[in-house]
Amino acid sequence: MTIPKSKKSIYYKENYILRNTIKNILFATNFNDAEEISQRLLLSRHLFKAPYHKKIIKSLEKHLDLLTAHFHNPFLIRDNNVTENLIKQLNRKLKQSGGFKSVHNAYNFLKLWFIYYRFKPFTNSKEFFRNGKAPLELAGVNINNLDWLTFSQKARPS
Repeated sequence: MTIPKSKKSIYYKENYILRNTIKNILFATNFNDAEEISQRLLLSRHLFKAPYHKKIIKSLEKHLDLLTAHFHNPFLIRDNNVTENLIKQLNRKLKQSGGFKSVHNAYNFLKLWFIYYRFKPFTNSKEFFRNGKAPLELAGVNINNLDWLTFSQKARPS
């Protein structure tokens, strides 16, 4: 669910406050600060009148432990930009190909594309420790002697 950004909305101020409060929770300097901001939001939930405000605040309350997991595990990131970028790249590739003639062709394309992605080093990540390393390397896999194309041709159980 998204919070509208339109200044024409009668809930513009509340939307702005809610959006920034959620951002402050996710990007707080530590878990205690995030929890404190969250508690202040919950205490002021009556100020948010739109039905989507109530759904968002309820979801935030229910999933706060998952949304703040990055404070407890340094390898987790605060946002899903990597996932959104992968989906954007995949959509672009699918648009260029004009679709697939069979499910088998689509499956093979996706298999190859995912393997390529897992072997391709990051080059301009905001998380600087990732640059120069592939996702598999970041997961602890030694890929020095593996060629992604040869690796993709190996038979695996379905």
